[in-house]
Amino acid sequence: MRQRMKLKVSVRRLLVAIIVFLCTQGNSFGQKNIDARTNLNFNTHWAFYRGDIDGAEAAGYDDKDWNAITIPHTIRLEKKHCGGGEIYRGIGWYRRHFIVPAAYKNKKITIHFDGVQMNCAVFLNGEKLQSHFGGYIGFVVDITGKVKVGSDNILALRVSNMDDPLTPPGKPLTALDFNYYGGIYRDVRFTVTSKLYI
Repeated sequence: MRQRMKLKVSVRRLLVAIIVFLCTQGNSFGQKNIDARTNLNFNTHWAFYRGDIDGAEAAGYDDKDWNAITIPHTIRLEKKHCGGGEIYRGIGWYRRHFIVPAAYKNKKITIHFDGVQMNCAVFLNGEKLQSHFGGYIGFVVDITGKVKVGSDNILALRVSNMDDPLTPPGKPLTALDFNYYGGIYRDVRFTVTSKLYI
């Protein structure tokens, strides 16, 4: 009986040792350890214009006179106590130039927006890729196959914080006891993965 107990303990110790060894070996024996996912901070180097402009999504549009901003950002800074629906309600444009390195050529590339208040349209190099409604839930834009590797790309967002009965909270701002200011007010990430990923 004692020998059987000692054998069980020995087998358990051996199994634990094997599991610990395997867990410390990385992704696989003999394979190069590569990151499965690359997340890059995309909060810097944005240009912003408050108002609506025809053609601001176009790749060739000249945004050199726009404001240089970082994310998070609001369409307009408001005074300290601005209740009663006195905030700016309208359109704001955001643009960002970026170059995708050749190392990302056969990868899946997405841009993650953690929060854009309230409705927006997303463009890449002048092409509308997606619309998003609602400022409280983040969203992802897949730019794989649309992005130009090795040359300048232009990401543009047309953001609206105007009253919209179809977008929660769905009431006019003057009927609410809080304000939603508008803009890209949460982080933006540029994410690169393998085309097959978890």
